[in-house]
Amino acid sequence: GAAIPLASSAAASTNGPASQSASSSLVPGSPSGFKAWHHLRGSAKEVGPLVDRNSQDVHRLAKDLNSLKPVQPGIYHCPADVGGWYEVKFLYAAKRVPIVVTTSGCRWAWNRNHPHKRFWVDPAVLRDLGKAFHRK
Repeated sequence: GAAIPLASSAAASTNGPASQSASSSLVPGSPSGFKAWHHLRGSAKEVGPLVDRNSQDVHRLAKDLNSLKPVQPGIYHCPADVGGWYEVKFLYAAKRVPIVVTTSGCRWAWNRNHPHKRFWVDPAVLRDLGKAFHRK
């Protein structure tokens, strides 16, 4: 795989671990649901949208995303990016919060509103999304 640089932002380089963890939520507050698409690489195919308003599913996915560890600035040598990604929009009364979860390569997640703040994807997040798509 190619080397992928992840630049530091001023906030990431000045905040210590305690302040980073307080501000590192990918999914703020309590969303009422999520709308998701699974983009399949290589086929230009998109599966979805899936809309899930089951409070247990929404809470579990938000909790798993918010528990991800931040990617530290540096250069990463990632496996080949041969998979796809999930686009997840968490639903609130007056807004949507768009999250991207990659399924291969370095497997990072980020909030599209804060694209320079990346997190390592845990298998639990991929399991939550996979289950949601297989149930519907």
